[in-house]
Amino acid sequence: MNAADVGVVAVLGRWTHQLSVLFAVLAAVVISVRNRGSQLKLEDLVSGCWAAAMLPTGIILVCCGFEPDLLPLVTGSNIHITTAGLTLVYLSLVKLRTFS
Repeated sequence: MNAADVGVVAVLGRWTHQLSVLFAVLAAVVISVRNRGSQLKLEDLVSGCWAAAMLPTGIILVCCGFEPDLLPLVTGSNIHITTAGLTLVYLSLVKLRTFS
């Protein structure tokens, strides 16, 4: 692990919350503009914003996959780690169900 890697992940880790909010707001604007003139469903807007908000932490977690010692430097990743775990459990159960 070199100092540059730790610095990048540490900086991104500190800005995760702000980046997530920024991405969610940008997604809301883009989705609203793209759907102007048509009826936008609330669930479509919210799911798009949630997906965009998860991008920064997702990228950081992928980086931490290469260097797990950096994970403690990432703040606020509990919900994203939980979401990843639930996704893995869901995919496993769906695939195992297809074998029966």
